[in-house]
Amino acid sequence: MLRYLALLCVLIWSTQASKVVPKIVGGTEAAEGEFPYLASLRVYDYRNTLIHFCGSSIISHWLVMTAAHCMLDYPIDRIEEVVGTNDIWSGEDTPGGLNLIIAGFGYIDNYRTRPKRMQKLTVKSLTVKECQESKLKKEERWNPITDKLLCTYKDVRQGICQGDSGGALVHNGTVHGITSWNIPCGRGVPDVFTRVYKYLDWISTTIGKLPIPT
Repeated sequence: MLRYLALLCVLIWSTQASKVVPKIVGGTEAAEGEFPYLASLRVYDYRNTLIHFCGSSIISHWLVMTAAHCMLDYPIDRIEEVVGTNDIWSGEDTPGGLNLIIAGFGYIDNYRTRPKRMQKLTVKSLTVKECQESKLKKEERWNPITDKLLCTYKDVRQGICQGDSGGALVHNGTVHGITSWNIPCGRGVPDVFTRVYKYLDWISTTIGKLPIPT
């Protein structure tokens, strides 16, 4: 199954495959089962302990969707998935000013503190123009903001941080973004997500071509 996951990851490629993997700062603890469509990607460390390194969201009964750079550091056959029960993605584009929810197991500060439980945070979407004219403007030469990306902002000391990459940005039960990159962490700069709407045709076509595992 993970070879199909890898295909999704490589082709849904953000401009930031080499960025540090982000996680959530300034959020609150999520309730058990509150985000059943999220999947945790994990590997065994040198102590043979299964550790979380990226998030993902379930898009069918046998596929999950994550960020491309989440697949750069570990061989596919080493990755384990801890999954929920739902499968969702957005069928419409995301306007500015929309309240969305991000959730994940990423660091909760800039001191690499890991949460004991999943964290969640409500953020507001920005238009492409608003994002381009934000503090991310200084990144334009290397990391231009295009209409295939979706930016959000909450406040200083709130946002994604290392480890939330690949997770879902959600509104009313549908995935609008895949956590992609940021300026770590919670520094008053918008966070950046892959805009799922721009890839819906590709996702549907690709899933239709893949054989169902037995």
